[in-house]
Amino acid sequence: MTSAVLLRLRRALGATLVMGVGLGGLALSVTSHNLASEARAMVAAQLGVPLDAVRLERAVLHPLWALQLDGLQVPLGDHVAGVRRLTMELDPVAALRGRARPRRLIAEQVTVARGTIERIEAVLPEGGRTRLLLSRLHVEGQPLAPKLGLHAMQVSMELHHGRVSRLAASGVLLGGLGPAGLLLRSEEDGLVLRGAMAGAHMTIEAGPGRAEANIDMDRLRLPFRLNPWVDLSDTRISGQLALHTEGPWGAPLWEDGAVVLRGAVALSDLALRHPALTRNALPHLAMLLDGELHLARTQAGLRAWTPRLSLSMGELRLSLSGELERRPDGGLRVSTDLVLDEVDCAQLLQALPRHLIPHLDGLGVRGQLGGQIHLSFDTRTLPEVDVRPSVDIGCQVIGDPPQANARTLLDDRLSIERPGADGQLRRLPLGPRAERAPGVPPFQSLRGLPWPVVRTFLVAEDNQFYQHRGFDVQMIIRALGMDLKEPASLRGASTVTQQVAKNLWLGNERALGRKLEEAVLAWRLEQVVPKERLLEVYLNLVELGSGIYGISMAAQHYFGKPPHKLTLDQAAQLAALLPAPRRGMDEAWARRYRDILHRYGTASVPGPGSHGSGAPSTR
Repeated sequence: MTSAVLLRLRRALGATLVMGVGLGGLALSVTSHNLASEARAMVAAQLGVPLDAVRLERAVLHPLWALQLDGLQVPLGDHVAGVRRLTMELDPVAALRGRARPRRLIAEQVTVARGTIERIEAVLPEGGRTRLLLSRLHVEGQPLAPKLGLHAMQVSMELHHGRVSRLAASGVLLGGLGPAGLLLRSEEDGLVLRGAMAGAHMTIEAGPGRAEANIDMDRLRLPFRLNPWVDLSDTRISGQLALHTEGPWGAPLWEDGAVVLRGAVALSDLALRHPALTRNALPHLAMLLDGELHLARTQAGLRAWTPRLSLSMGELRLSLSGELERRPDGGLRVSTDLVLDEVDCAQLLQALPRHLIPHLDGLGVRGQLGGQIHLSFDTRTLPEVDVRPSVDIGCQVIGDPPQANARTLLDDRLSIERPGADGQLRRLPLGPRAERAPGVPPFQSLRGLPWPVVRTFLVAEDNQFYQHRGFDVQMIIRALGMDLKEPASLRGASTVTQQVAKNLWLGNERALGRKLEEAVLAWRLEQVVPKERLLEVYLNLVELGSGIYGISMAAQHYFGKPPHKLTLDQAAQLAALLPAPRRGMDEAWARRYRDILHRYGTASVPGPGSHGSGAPSTR
């Protein structure tokens, strides 16, 4: 309840106040059903809410010039605010004249959305000045950061005509961090806020049309897990941040104005765990973030741009520049450039967390790597995207990783274990002299397969296999455009070489770490393994059903014949099982089967001997 509410009570409660207060200290307290009804009506009118949305257990008028409301509940946005007891001490002289002018308000056990306040005391002297004292304030963290709760032992405020002129807080804890102190004061041209907490110092100055904020951090510690993916328990943060805004006084940060954030922040011993990165936790991360970011709201929507945002991890340095514009209809226009500063290949590998790329542990490299990628698109014209990579890979391998050694593919005794439909491991041959489990078909050489059968799989999965060096850039660009247009149905863009790396060593995890490993291993496979051998291993290892691996096992399982006797139609049926072989022959499979048959007659598929030579396509 505010002073405005109490003034509106005057007309409805004036007679009752005169009777109750006029008896002085001799009278008993007055409790009236009509008093409670009138109080509810005034609260509802003041807040602009329906009368039945306001709950009040009882109202008591004490003889010592105090009005007491118990069990008050009012709607506050999407939530309900509650006050166990609200006591208003009234000016006795004004009360005798039939005016409800409060001198002091005391609210006990206040509950609001995601927070509680044990006690609020407001002193309302003459002259439009108000003093507020809040005791034991608690606000819960938001869903994405539940540990980032706010606690304060005491908060005192002075207001002049509704505007804060001074605020002081003591015993402040933010997510268990503190205690801290805050001091805000009003000046002629705005407000100044200063605070200090566990190694961080903050100053905010705000006035008509502008605001400035500066935060200095010196080994700041945040002893909590921010959310299930970010653990700051042992993290140390150092650096400076500066925020500048321009816009109408009292407007939201970028309403009709602009926001500029500049600074540099160093983090050490950061721990991350998210399935989009890797299935493993990434502990003890150290990184430096620096640059500036601009935000503005324009007639076209929200615009964000940066001349430079950089991420540094060891000798690795990535820089981003560009702009993003979000239109009122929800559409996006993006234009960015990502630059990798030239770096020693060994230092780059060392900068990446071991838990992110465990299969590359032991990889020895030398040389230099650097480059940049331009990406731009507009959601109105998707799947069309503009991607222009310019990367100089000067790395040379001087030692293969033991867990994923590309040279093992040159061994004609290579074999691998995979689970059958019954879950039992079976040894599959990947070379003519390899061991195989009982019941497993023999190794199928590439030379023993008709070209139409081989070509069908290349049409389905990688029609430029004999021309690229492990990556089909155009296929990646097309998949990116379709993924941006339909994020719910992500498409792969893996070449046969990448799938060999995945099927041999990496599994089906869809994460950034696995894609990095896949890229490096595909690059290495192309260096040491002939194209024909890569394709041969792929066709003997590819999964074509639950527990069914390789074209020989699939041909026998589905058609009861060896692979060299497959017809073009049957080969298309097998190839259509990819990339989701365990889903079976459903409607999606039927559409893909028809598409493969259609593209078989039109697609350009370079054959053996055309790798890097620009030889004519074979059909």
